[in-house]
Amino acid sequence: MAKTQDRARYTLDEVQRNTFYQLPKFLFADEFRELSNDARILYSLMRERHELSIKNKWLNENQEVYIIFSRENMGAMLGLSRPTVIKVVNELKFHNLVQEERPGLGKPNRIYLLTVRNETAPKSPQTLENTKMSTDFPSGNNTASRPDVKNNYPNKKNLSKTNFSKGEGVNPPPNPRPNENIKIYGEYKHVHLTDTEYNELVSRYGQHLIDRYITILDLHMETSKKKYGNHCATIKQWIVKDEYNNSSKPKEKRNKFANFEGRKRNYEEIERLEREYLLKSVGLDSKEFSSTEQEAV
Repeated sequence: MAKTQDRARYTLDEVQRNTFYQLPKFLFADEFRELSNDARILYSLMRERHELSIKNKWLNENQEVYIIFSRENMGAMLGLSRPTVIKVVNELKFHNLVQEERPGLGKPNRIYLLTVRNETAPKSPQTLENTKMSTDFPSGNNTASRPDVKNNYPNKKNLSKTNFSKGEGVNPPPNPRPNENIKIYGEYKHVHLTDTEYNELVSRYGQHLIDRYITILDLHMETSKKKYGNHCATIKQWIVKDEYNNSSKPKEKRNKFANFEGRKRNYEEIERLEREYLLKSVGLDSKEFSSTEQEAV
């Protein structure tokens, strides 16, 4: 049974002056339903370290706050092994909640947290009361006093026939970069990236890897005829997904007898060793036995 001597119920003063880790509500939304609880707690721990970052002035040139949090410290706070911590971090990267930069030259990695901007708070009862529509209409069939309400919700039968995989029934998003120069990449001219996006991808992942994923995306769009709204985000998602899958694969077991010296010896060597063993078992030396054998001849 757990000790009760050092336990006490919270008082009002203790609740007001105690600090807690904050767990954002959007982590439990449908978009992050597959997110593990370890990943949610790690995100909360990372978010709390923003105070340390502000104190140490860990900001980039765009005034974006980053944290320095080693895998060892993460595992110590969560009680997890290093491979499990790596898997949890890749899980946050896969859901686009964490981005990591490698400054190089022996410097620690910079970790950036991403938040959900369009998170909506629940309406208060007063707001709900003000938004209620009056249903008191005059008696009779007088439709002139009733406001015209447009049905913005599709029919369920029509909705079931809509093919969302091909983009049907979905309004295309507005172009977020109307004033930027978009360049075309790939053999089939399907990949569209701005200079800013391409330079960001190359600086983060390397030009060889980015050129490879551009070729893969270009071939995939040509063969499958699929369309993607943001090619930069698509490449990032594929890279993070591949890193996550590779870290989750079990390591191959090495054969501890792979370099056994006896495996390389030929049959003549094995016979010589057996012969020496038999001679030693009867008290004879291999050299003495060879000399007596020559005298007999």
